[in-house]
Amino acid sequence: MNPALVLALLAALSAAGEPGADASALPSAARPAPSDLSSSASPAALDLSLRPSSARPEAERSRPAATAPLTARGPDVLPAMPGTPHTLYVNFDGAVLRRGCGNDSRHDCSTLADLFDGYIGPFVGTEARRVAIIESVRKDLREIGVRTTWRRPPEDPGYTMVLYGDIGAQDFAGIAPYIDCGNLWANDTCFAGAFQGSNTGATIVLQEAAHTWGLEHVNSPFDNLHPFVEAPAPFFQDQCNKIVANTDLVETAGTCNLVHEMFCETGFQNSFRELLYLFGPAQPDIVAPVLELTSPADGSYHVLPVELSLYGEVVDDLEPQFYAVDIQQDGQTLFSDEAIRVDLRLKNPPPGTYDLLVTVRDEGGNAGSDRVRFTILPEGSEDPDSTTGDSDGDPGDTDTGGSESGGSEQMGCDLALAATGPAWPLLLLFARRRRPRPPALATSSAPRYMENP
Repeated sequence: MNPALVLALLAALSAAGEPGADASALPSAARPAPSDLSSSASPAALDLSLRPSSARPEAERSRPAATAPLTARGPDVLPAMPGTPHTLYVNFDGAVLRRGCGNDSRHDCSTLADLFDGYIGPFVGTEARRVAIIESVRKDLREIGVRTTWRRPPEDPGYTMVLYGDIGAQDFAGIAPYIDCGNLWANDTCFAGAFQGSNTGATIVLQEAAHTWGLEHVNSPFDNLHPFVEAPAPFFQDQCNKIVANTDLVETAGTCNLVHEMFCETGFQNSFRELLYLFGPAQPDIVAPVLELTSPADGSYHVLPVELSLYGEVVDDLEPQFYAVDIQQDGQTLFSDEAIRVDLRLKNPPPGTYDLLVTVRDEGGNAGSDRVRFTILPEGSEDPDSTTGDSDGDPGDTDTGGSESGGSEQMGCDLALAATGPAWPLLLLFARRRRPRPPALATSSAPRYMENP
């Protein structure tokens, strides 16, 4: 490889990733000088833009929420195997709830099905917003042996499910069927409203799940079990907080004292110590993600003008998360950012032979990589792929030939949708099945969430 054939660092990285969007320049210290990519080409910059479906969303202001008291119905006994790791499944895709089978998360069963007319609509926020909520949940559980996922886990050994989406016009932000003292039942189902803010959303997810693990409300505004979401980023506090019965913070002796009293006096609860006792410490992430680049086709040729899709899927045991994406050629970094997957636009790169090494690194520091080789030919050149009749068949690689109608942008969106797996067809399906809002369930001005029996 000729050392001179090194990609120029993108001159601008579009925050929106859409045609016509203004690009924000990278810091000058992070930009190497543009270099020639072929002997006949003059120095040119590479227009490489991250697509919006892959990018981390901007932070949103948390919305206030509150929770009222709930009636405890779980048996006051210790779990059979304390210290066993557990899985928390945040279901953004909605569900048709089943009646008469308890609160079995594996089969979408809920004793609260009638409260939601038997149906929970999907979360309509972006994919990146979903990942931000998952990451916020994981942050609060980073020391606890609870793995959080957005894909339905295997039935064995079971999991807690929080349905996060359209719960109808309610006066609460989330609800759990009961307090399961000591987490005796491993497959509970609970609910959270579709808040866009990742901190608020994560707090509601964690509080409702924690109720099904045996935790009660406490009077500390900095704990995830406080009846109101007041602190900007509450967490599971490693201290004994007074147990309260309702949103008026009426103090009570508590219900699940067989577990509470292992760490505190009667009537107090240490949320962090109880979760650590129930699920054990977090296990380190030692599994590296696997990256597979599918576009452009390896060894393909493209004639200017052209817009290519640099696309690759990531398979990981802790999917989803935002991976550190790094693109290099000849050891020189051309692009570095965070994304759910590799999904970038490559617009009119200078003629030359490209050999890109793409690496994704997860939050545990584990890295996976793949590489792709392709050639860009000057405008007017004969395309060897088309003359031989070979086609890579990849819809992400589209030679526009100077036409503005193109099609690569639409294909890029299609690819981003397809990468979400079963979520996007469910969005369409549930959109057609959305129920009318019962007039009796008027939304209050201050969203509250309460747990009913």
